[in-house]
Amino acid sequence: MVYLDSALGLLAVNRVIERIMPSSCPTGGLWAKLYFMLGQNNAVKKNAQLFAKLNATSVFLQELVNTPRQVGAILPSSQRLALAMARWLPTQPDAHVLELGPGTGSVTHALFERGLREDRLIAIEQSPKMADLLRTRYPRANIITGDAFQLDKLLKHHARHVERIGAVFSSLPLLNFEPHTADMLAKKIRALLPSGGKLVQYSYHLGRRQPKAAAHFRFVASALVLLNLPPARVSVYQK
Repeated sequence: MVYLDSALGLLAVNRVIERIMPSSCPTGGLWAKLYFMLGQNNAVKKNAQLFAKLNATSVFLQELVNTPRQVGAILPSSQRLALAMARWLPTQPDAHVLELGPGTGSVTHALFERGLREDRLIAIEQSPKMADLLRTRYPRANIITGDAFQLDKLLKHHARHVERIGAVFSSLPLLNFEPHTADMLAKKIRALLPSGGKLVQYSYHLGRRQPKAAAHFRFVASALVLLNLPPARVSVYQK
């Protein structure tokens, strides 16, 4: 019965598409027609983008319920927060960027919009569901499923060809962890970066008090992003 329902559903979708598709659409199967319309019809393209966002939000909420401490947020990062992070993208075109805790990809998308090549991104995401979502959206990026606190071992195994990481963008809820754990991560990040390399981190703690882990870097700048739920502070550190 399930297979019959699926077949009837696909047949109905195919008939609808045949009615609304332009005459220039090439002949072919259902998926060929869908692909053509996604590429040619702006309205359908916007709907596809909306569906992708809804899917990402659905995955985020599932993970929030299952592992709230790991997620560390009540909603995905807003566009304003993502842009505030991405503006610190290095200008060197060949440098790789490491993103820690990308979640459903809000900051990831902003980095690509800012000019980062997809094949220059390495992202470490602990949630297998979120990692799979990112691989689907960005197939040329190196998405690693694992614990960012083990980044040295993960990079050695999954990104040994990478010679230079120009910056690290972190969405990890560092203040949710023990100070010595966050300090250990900061040391590992510092070891990766070249002289002048930057760590860009956001936090929901809006005060200017710096975490102890920041002692391994020189403080560069910070900015409040009020149009985020909850409001956040982006802090930038340099080796």
